[in-house]
Amino acid sequence: MSGNLVRELKGIFIAIGISFFVGIIIIIVTSKMPLKALSSFFLAPFSSRYNLCILLTTMTPLTITGLAMSISFQTKVWNLAGEGQVYLGAFMGIVIGLQIPNWPPVIAVIAILVVGFLVGGVLGLLPAALRLQWGVNELITSYMASLIILPVVNYFLAGPMKMPGAGINTTDYVNKAFILPKILPACDLHLGFGLALILVLVT
Repeated sequence: MSGNLVRELKGIFIAIGISFFVGIIIIIVTSKMPLKALSSFFLAPFSSRYNLCILLTTMTPLTITGLAMSISFQTKVWNLAGEGQVYLGAFMGIVIGLQIPNWPPVIAVIAILVVGFLVGGVLGLLPAALRLQWGVNELITSYMASLIILPVVNYFLAGPMKMPGAGINTTDYVNKAFILPKILPACDLHLGFGLALILVLVT
């Protein structure tokens, strides 16, 4: 194992350790029942198959987003628009999916993914363009772009695109054939989890 790899792994584990330590301190300081809160945080996700499934399902988009951020960081471009890019890309994917309900599933899924990638990419392109043209710090502009996009998407989910009669902010459903197959029928864990694992290995 090369020295560079050892140093990288050491840095990763140190960062993880510091993150856990800070998180524990915050929980202890802010919670009225810190032991119960810590138990829920560390043990509850592994207490049942369903809870573990929910953890993995939630982890999937976060993992892919984190990998995307790591690529930009490796190029010394500090992009903080990841959350907004995911929101906007997913939202526009839904918009497209609702417009093409009768398309062949394979073509429809490709179209939805392409639109999501392009829209998310455009949002990331804006801070880059501002940096190249006027030297504006991309940390600020990318973070501001994300802060702007989130309430805009939420507005459409709660208003113009909300499913009639729905008790939560949600759109109409896209064709079920466009949805990635589930790995476990008991929860929403889908093939995207496998894709996330592959991306972790190749990134």
